Amino acid sequence: VEAKLGPLDVLINNAGIMPIGHIHDESEELARRMFEINVFGAITGTKRALETMRERNSGHIVNLSSIVGVQPAAGAATYSATKHAVVGFTSTAQLEYAHTNIEFTMVLPAFVNTELTAGTSGLKLLKQVEPEQVAEAIVGALEKPRGKVFVPKSVGYLVGSERFMPPALVTVIRRLMGADTALLDDVDEVGRADYQARISSS
Repeated sequence: VEAKLGPLDVLINNAGIMPIGHIHDESEELARRMFEINVFGAITGTKRALETMRERNSGHIVNLSSIVGVQPAAGAATYSATKHAVVGFTSTAQLEYAHTNIEFTMVLPAFVNTELTAGTSGLKLLKQVEPEQVAEAIVGALEKPRGKVFVPKSVGYLVGSERFMPPALVTVIRRLMGADTALLDDVDEVGRADYQARISSS
């Protein structure tokens, strides 16, 4: 491929699936499938990109995580775990290759208005993000490298402010935003059925 198109300058690891529901209803097979796609997809992609980027000591790898990579969301426990893993993997890669010219960026969007969130209404007080907003944030990080990008930026402020709050207040805020119900009780099962079926079998 590089012989025809030139060297690989940028890799964006964007593959992911988001089944939702109670932990006790989730099959072991589906949980492992999430990790294969969401986590090992990013790890494998990164390794393959590094093979050529290290030769040139140049490149930029962008890994898509999520707000649930740093925050809990009832109904998406395993998905949240996969996105926490992406955060941990990317932050460690940043440290490991800090002496090189290879950049790593993790992108953490709020609920994005795609098939991934079909049948859900997102978090209260936080509008759904459009795919174009995520794309613009990625382009911005490529033009001016940053290690962590929240979309929208207000999500980053919220996450950062929680460090200075007592746990009881954090819990209240999360409930007010619907983090305990948005992916469980407030789901349109009919609107989500096609997506759930596809990611469970494809």
